[in-house]
Amino acid sequence: MMQKTTAVLEIGSSGIRLLIANINTGTELFDILENESKPTMLGSDVFLHGMVSLPVINECVETLHVYKELLQSYGLHVRQVHVIATSALREASNKDNFVDIVLMRTGFKIKILEDLEENHYMYFAVMHALTRESENLTAKNAMVIETGGGSTEILLIKKGQIEAVHSFQLGTIRIASAVQAVDGFPESINRIIQDQVSTIVSKLNAELPLQSIEHVIIMGSDARLLASTEHVDFYDTYWKLTTQEFITNSEKLAQYSEMQCIQQFDIDACDAVTMRYGLLILREFIRHTHADTVFIPVYSMREGFLLSLVVSEKNKIQNELKKHIVASARSIGKKFHFDENHANWVRKNMLKLFDSLEFIHHLSKRDRLLAEIAALLHDIGVYIRSGSHHKHSEYIISNSEIFSISNEERIMIACIARYHRKGGPNPSHANFMYLDKADRIRVLKLSALLRIADVLDHNHNQSIRVVSAERKSNTIIIYTDNPYELSLLKQDIEKKADIFEYVYGYSLTVV
Repeated sequence: MMQKTTAVLEIGSSGIRLLIANINTGTELFDILENESKPTMLGSDVFLHGMVSLPVINECVETLHVYKELLQSYGLHVRQVHVIATSALREASNKDNFVDIVLMRTGFKIKILEDLEENHYMYFAVMHALTRESENLTAKNAMVIETGGGSTEILLIKKGQIEAVHSFQLGTIRIASAVQAVDGFPESINRIIQDQVSTIVSKLNAELPLQSIEHVIIMGSDARLLASTEHVDFYDTYWKLTTQEFITNSEKLAQYSEMQCIQQFDIDACDAVTMRYGLLILREFIRHTHADTVFIPVYSMREGFLLSLVVSEKNKIQNELKKHIVASARSIGKKFHFDENHANWVRKNMLKLFDSLEFIHHLSKRDRLLAEIAALLHDIGVYIRSGSHHKHSEYIISNSEIFSISNEERIMIACIARYHRKGGPNPSHANFMYLDKADRIRVLKLSALLRIADVLDHNHNQSIRVVSAERKSNTIIIYTDNPYELSLLKQDIEKKADIFEYVYGYSLTVV
């Protein structure tokens, strides 16, 4: 078994946390060597004032220097460390300055995560921690939730398939700020939390009724603290308790004063304040479900990030992840009442074209996934209006949340869908111009294939299947299984071949 020592350093709203571990190629994916945490006022700065103040920048730099010495004792250079930042820095108006100052003064290069990236790593952590419960979880609806200082991340899972993924601006530090603006009485705190949770629940119910949720999986230090101090049943990598036990214990801990929290749980003053609010937020979400069981994994997003580093070595994890990404895209299609039969047929032909033409496009497996999602969602703009529906598809996709898909990838998918009909890109198309040169070429290559896959089901009757493709001299020949039906589409195919011939430099014949 091969081992590689690595580290994940997370700059969060209320703390800077370091995880050092050995990544393994064997059955045990990682072994934790160090797990350190130091408080920061970064979230309080940003959520109150919109930026990180110089004193807090200095405080963060000092903490990072301490961690730098610890990392060096494990033989790790700063450039070998994965440094990630979450909602507080993501929202800071001076985030670019912060990143540059940290790089100059410490050598650490920070990657600011998008909100959906946090969900991505959260999923990895859950999947690994609850392996022994996988059969139970796939049979029922579940909600995965984590409330941090600045945001609440939520995954809705319908019988093992991700139905929706969201990041909401509801966090413990934001609640603490809101409480300071009112009287601070328990009734006021509960009202603020109930109002904000109720607004979120209304949105979630439109995607998967929370009353159908039977299991709740809670991430985060607040839940782990509750589980570890209240003698909850422990199963190596997770705690398991009833929803009533969680609600009772969370209400009990929320009644502790800040001083009691500090003394009882050995936490700092900032965590003592936010812990109580975090548990009350989680309690409120649970009350909207029909769940009977709560799972609390021992792992955080940092362990999830570690797991993502070994995905390329674990085909089983890769396949499971892809399944959830496609399911997330499909749930968006259903939300906008897409023609699922047509979408599936175009998807199959798109993938066949991608695989058969690999010798000319030289694109990656990740590009294949983007092509698959674009094929599934290319027509969802019909929900708004059939005319110019390609433009509406672009708008819907670019403003939707697809599990494990980054902002740049989402824009690429939106552009691929837009160019499945009518003309190609021009300088007035903001999304296309947002992409860098390499990504624009990828969009053109994939949209050229999507145009062909779509026109082969022009009548939405699923009668023409792509069989194979080959190159003969300066022509690419695509073979199908229905020459008669194909003959009726000759003119449409010729029109849709324009981008293909422009991008690939071959004439196109479909037979």
